[in-house]
Amino acid sequence: MPTSRVSVIIPVYNCERYIGDAIRSVQAQTHPPFEIIVVDDGSTDKTGAVVRACGTVKYLRQENRGEPAARNLGMEHAAGDLIAFLDGDDL
Repeated sequence: MPTSRVSVIIPVYNCERYIGDAIRSVQAQTHPPFEIIVVDDGSTDKTGAVVRACGTVKYLRQENRGEPAARNLGMEHAAGDLIAFLDGDDL
């Protein structure tokens, strides 16, 4: 039985403290994601380094333009059949 490919988009801004846990919570789902896309909206902390240490996560960065713009950029790069959004400080 075919399953849907889910792209998980996580917009972030200065989330170095939380983003690792958020990514691991997505990776631990019973229906694993097709891809995880983290869109860094101009963070000034070490968010990028934390994301890159999490393995096969697509990391995009843009100048600070706000969460809607970050979500839109993630959607432009998503290749899944379905889109799921997660905040960078959620599990």
